[in-house]
Parts: sequence; structure tokens; C-alpha cells
Amino acid sequence: MAGLAPAPFAGMILADLGADVVRVDRKTGSDSKTVDSLTRGKRSIALDLKNPADKSTLLSLAAKADVLIEGYRPGVMESLGLGPLNVHAVNPSLVYARLTGFERHDPVWGKAAGHDINYIALSGLLSLIGSREMPIPPGPMLGDMAGGGMACVLGILAALVRRSVGGREIGSASRQCGGVANSAIARRQAEASNGIVVEAAMQDGAAYLATFYRHARAGDRGASIAGKQRGHNVLDGGAPFYRCYACKAPSHPDKSPHAQQRQFVAVGCIEPHFYSKMLELLGIKEDDESLPSQFDSDRWDELAEIFARKFAEKTRDEWAEIFLGSDACVTPVIEEVQDRRVPVVVDGHGRYNWKERSAGMAEDPGMVPGHGQDDVLREWVKGSKL
Repeated sequence: MAGLAPAPFAGMILADLGADVVRVDRKTGSDSKTVDSLTRGKRSIALDLKNPADKSTLLSLAAKADVLIEGYRPGVMESLGLGPLNVHAVNPSLVYARLTGFERHDPVWGKAAGHDINYIALSGLLSLIGSREMPIPPGPMLGDMAGGGMACVLGILAALVRRSVGGREIGSASRQCGGVANSAIARRQAEASNGIVVEAAMQDGAAYLATFYRHARAGDRGASIAGKQRGHNVLDGGAPFYRCYACKAPSHPDKSPHAQQRQFVAVGCIEPHFYSKMLELLGIKEDDESLPSQFDSDRWDELAEIFARKFAEKTRDEWAEIFLGSDACVTPVIEEVQDRRVPVVVDGHGRYNWKERSAGMAEDPGMVPGHGQDDVLREWVKGSKL
């Protein structure tokens, strides 16, 4: 079902992995492309779901589908007569996947409006991200995409495996998945329809992503990683050997619209032997008595100033050449987000094989709602036409 980013992202992942994904758009009569930028690999059909004939068409599609994904507020699909009970009545084996921001059954927030920043705020994850002064939202990647869309796909795949073995438990991994209360990958059996319903909440998914930090804070083993306030720990920018540094401005700056005015390198040399390699390539003598010790947190700000002055001596690309392929754990911060391959290749197969589609995969030509829908209906519902 067409909607905001998380559900389309889940559909795009499945399309990238080879699924035939049909996006159900709202019928508008316009030939304008949708503003959704996650239409890659999909086809579209435009319907007016308040029209009985169009609703019947959707149910006919659902009767042949393996999965339905919807990301509306709780109760919307039921009000249209397209909730799990309705859809499972025509296809009991269909996996009905539901994406919400807050937990669907939360009596306070369940039906409230919100966005990524709100979901990760209530999950506790936002409190871990940002400067020492305040949390800073990282864009929609953690709540909408990872905690929502990708977690939903995980639940869908688990449900499909469960369906393939006749609804039986599929081992300890399945029981563990199904036993996490209100988690983003929880799978609920629809009792009345005997179908499988996947419920994914971005709030829960974001909290799940913070499991490592939560466990680290709970014990002494992770005290140096997450035991202090935000911005004072090893992995959140507090350590001078795990943060970004500004470089010298290039003589011919990139004037493209996405280019940043300043360029940076990312430093992540936690282990002492990697740290030593970084010092070597920076031209800093490790045995210099004036150099603060790597893990002397009381002098981290002083050490960070030394590194900052050093990295400012050369451009990002010059440092990239110096550190290229080394074990110093120093890399350039690339401004154009890389999207040239699917994150998982199964046995070398997938719609976007990275060896064959190494260029251009990030391009999304856009989609006009309903374009090609006659082909969809002909293939999915023999003889049907809108």
C-alpha cells in the first residue's frame, strides 16, 4: 500500500531481492510522478479503495499475493474493509505486514501522529545520538528505515519461513523472534482468520537497534563504551580516536548541490595497533612524552586538538590517498550516499546482481501511479482490466 517512507522502503528491499512488488496507489487521474523516491523495481496500480469495484480488485490481487504491506495508522485498513480478517478471508496463507510508528496497542500513543524523531525519542535511541549539548536526529534512517522498513522485512521473511513449514515453530531462532514482547519483529497469529500478521513498530525497532548500548550500560564490561553521558564515550565521538575531523579546503571545491562546504575524514582506530598505524601515517611520534596516552580520557580533548590540527594540514582526498588500504581505520567521509548494490546477495542471485549492476542502481526514474496496471491485472488476475 502506497504511503510514507517505511512501507515503501520495505517493498523496495523485497523488490531488490527479486520479488514482484505492486504498489497500490490512490487513484487521482493525474499523470504526475509520485513524490515517493523508493519506487525502484516496482509496478503500480491506482485504485479508489472507497469504490466497491476497486476494493474488489485489490482483494483479487491479495488472493494471489504472498505478502501485503500497509503503513497506515491503526484502524484505517479495517475502516476500508481491508483489515487482516477481510484479506485472510480470500487468502488465508497471505502474510499481512503492518507498519506503525508507535506501538499499535499503546493506549496513549498508538493512534497519535508522529515522525521518525518522535519514535526514536520514545525508544530512548535519540538520547544516545548527537553532541554533548543536545540530541541531534540523524535523519529518517534509524526509525523509519532500519527500525521500521527493514525490521518489517525481517518479520515478513520469518513469517514466510513459518508458513513454508505449515505454521509450526521453526526452531530456537523463530521462538526467540516471536517471544520478544511488542518488538518490531514480533509475529502475531490472527486467531479468527488463521493467517499470519506481522506487526512492526518503528519505536520498538529503534529500541531494538540500541540493544548493544543497553546491554553495555547494564554491566561493567561496557563502561568505557557507554557508561558516560552522551559525547564522552568511546563510540559516540567522545574519544579522539573515534570521531570525524575537518580537513583543509580543496583548491577547487565541488560545486554540486549536495557538496558540503567542509570535507572530513572518519577516524575509528580503537585497537592500539590500529591507533599506532594512524599515528605513523599522520607523522606523529608515538613515543613523544608530550603526547597524551590513547586511553587517558581526562586528556582526550587535548589529544583531539592535536589530531584536529594535523588533519587540517591536508585535504580530505590527500589524506584518503595516504590512508588508502591501510589498517589505520581512517577513511574519507563521502558526501554522495553509496547505493550500488543490495545489502545481501543470496547465493549470487538477486534482481540487482552487483557484478552486473555496479552502476546506476541508485537511480530511481520515478513512477506515475497506475502506469502499467493493465499488465499487472493481466498477470495477477487473468482477464481483468480497469
